Amino acid sequence: MRLSQAASLRAMFGHPRSDCIAGVVVFLVAVPLCLGIALASGVPPVSGLVAGVVGGIVVPFLSRSPLSVTGPAAGLTAVVLFETKALGSFERLLTATMIAGCLQMALGFARTGRFAALVPDSVIGCKRLCVDTDYYDTFNRSNVSLVDLRERPIERFTERGIMLGGEEIGFDSVVFATGFDAMTGAIEKIDIVGRDGLPLRKAWSAGPVNYLGLSVHGFPNLFTVTGPGSPSVLTNMIVSIQHHVEWITDCIDWMRANGKPTIEAHADAQDRWVEHVNSVAGMTLYTSCSSWYLGANVPGKPRVFMPLPGFPAYAQHCAEVAQHGYRGFAT
Repeated sequence: MRLSQAASLRAMFGHPRSDCIAGVVVFLVAVPLCLGIALASGVPPVSGLVAGVVGGIVVPFLSRSPLSVTGPAAGLTAVVLFETKALGSFERLLTATMIAGCLQMALGFARTGRFAALVPDSVIGCKRLCVDTDYYDTFNRSNVSLVDLRERPIERFTERGIMLGGEEIGFDSVVFATGFDAMTGAIEKIDIVGRDGLPLRKAWSAGPVNYLGLSVHGFPNLFTVTGPGSPSVLTNMIVSIQHHVEWITDCIDWMRANGKPTIEAHADAQDRWVEHVNSVAGMTLYTSCSSWYLGANVPGKPRVFMPLPGFPAYAQHCAEVAQHGYRGFAT
């Protein structure tokens, strides 16, 4: 990836236009706060005023996350002012205040800086954590700059690269990583039609419904492997796939042995299962933020939590359903 020097500097130091409102908020907070600290400490008020100005103007533009550094920065300023008030001269106090301002900038830049977009703004645990090898180290490379597309969405592609926020950034090549339509996307791309000509897409128009993540009412003899309503993506997928394939195989063997030509989930069993999945998910952090678990990465997709947390209990329940003659199914 090749970036111009101007683009790299812009990515590092932020975009004042987008940070303007937050910067004003910090300025209005930092100045009175630091001024009050100075007065309480017995040092010249101008010292606190200078510290507040430095913290309120410079920090927002460097940190890209101004509100998150105001408290620590003000606290650090209080410490510096308190420890240096005995220096005795106004010039030394002013120098110490400027040092405090620099420390504020360093604190803000160290906490967020050019990597602000990498700092999660959601509850830890509601999304998959990025713990891959060298994930963060990649962003320290000199030829890498981080752009938050929520702040600077892609406008269009050009002959040289991509236009972002009125700026053209040149690239040798572009790799698309556009996400995916999890849990339902692949199966809905197939034109599956059930009883009375009902398409599966329409049956799931308000969100996927099924029984055990294996069968959908109105679609006899249709089995879904690691579908919505099963642990699937919250587990080791190989284990979940094998569990479903073996369960389906045993079910078909049972149908043949007992002369059952069709099998289909009861509507009431499906309703109870959907309620169960929602109840279990509601006890977790997964529903507290926008993620592909809820289909939030696909515009227009219903926001429904699709996988079921907890594989051991799920596998036991599936075994009990089979042991009781496939309870909840019509054959």
